Amino acid sequence: MLNSLRRARVLVLCGPLALGLMFSDSARAQEAPAASTSWTTFRGDAQRSGSSNAQLTLPLSLNWRYTSDATAGTYSASPLVLDSPSGQRVYFAMGRKVMCVDAQTGATASGWNAPEISSTISAPLTLLSGDDGDFIISAAQGGAVTAFRANDGGRAWEVQVQGGVSNGGPVVVQTPAGPRVVVASNAGNIVAITPAGQIDAKWRVPLGRFGTPPATGMALSENGSILCVIATDGKMYGIDVKMGRLAWSATLPNATGVSPTIAGPNVVTAGLSRIASYEASGGANKWAVPSRGTVVGSPAYKVVDGTPMLFYGTTEGSFYALNARDGAQEWKAADVASFTGAPIVLDNMVLVGTRTGSMVALNPKSGAVMWQYRLKTERLVTGNTNNQNGRGGFGGGGPGGGGFRGMSAENSVPMATLSL
Repeated sequence: MLNSLRRARVLVLCGPLALGLMFSDSARAQEAPAASTSWTTFRGDAQRSGSSNAQLTLPLSLNWRYTSDATAGTYSASPLVLDSPSGQRVYFAMGRKVMCVDAQTGATASGWNAPEISSTISAPLTLLSGDDGDFIISAAQGGAVTAFRANDGGRAWEVQVQGGVSNGGPVVVQTPAGPRVVVASNAGNIVAITPAGQIDAKWRVPLGRFGTPPATGMALSENGSILCVIATDGKMYGIDVKMGRLAWSATLPNATGVSPTIAGPNVVTAGLSRIASYEASGGANKWAVPSRGTVVGSPAYKVVDGTPMLFYGTTEGSFYALNARDGAQEWKAADVASFTGAPIVLDNMVLVGTRTGSMVALNPKSGAVMWQYRLKTERLVTGNTNNQNGRGGFGGGGPGGGGFRGMSAENSVPMATLSL
């Protein structure tokens, strides 16, 4: 089975071509790697918390840059970083192909030859591991859900989901019948696929009365029992994973294209004007507060010194930390830049992208700016969609080219992507 990498990678999508840059902490490059830290799905876990217990040491330095001939566009399939028998690898999607590069050099991984699929990959990748091996799962606009062998890119199976997939999926869940890859189709149905590549006819959940398309990606509750997704009708739906049926629905205070974040026992939504928290088990509203600006990505969640905290930025240039228990403001970092997308929070810093093409590290306890890095690009940082064609990663949805950059530091994990 593949394990995630032991040395961190901060991966950035940018530019009109697929560009890859990997940065490392040169001062610690010769130290023995730390224990493996998992980063095998979008935003680190199925809860979409965007958090890690890793330690990232600043400053970072450039190691490599990757360029492909992928068609320019906004790419939402954020990278996975995994160990393999031949060394650490980075997996990401550009257009109709899944790419794989050596994490140390940025060169195309030896033996990798993934076929092009029939339409653009529209959602972040995820890893499916089992007795039959490890597979990289992609979902495409045309409806193809594909499993690529993680060692060589060969297509293990492919199924067609009616209506296509733009926002919702894939997420791996555990059902009484075994693990399932779940996607939300544009036809308004949540569909489950077996590890063998068969659609599970007994597990199918419509959103809304007539099947409402998803507006965001999906987040799985901490205990794995409830799958949360926001639909285009302005409601959030909680899906009972065990039973394969709707558990609850909640009408949101305002429309949103930002994916929900699981924060302990609750699920948090971020709209254009309000941040709100609901019980993941039953959908009851816990609190709602003004967002104090236009939120551009899902909040990240992490317990900091015993306090459960939510972190998010706005297009107005302010960044906030809220107490996840009641929504009270813990701190505000103002006038840093116009932020884009969802942050990543580590033990010692919060990382976020800006529309001026920079990465910024903030102190999670105070909001003080610890570090900034200006990406070598003329374009603004935008695009890796946390809702799989909404907002998130480091970047909010928007036009631009597709590219790839990477940063790394000992004892950390892959952070997210930026699309410029």
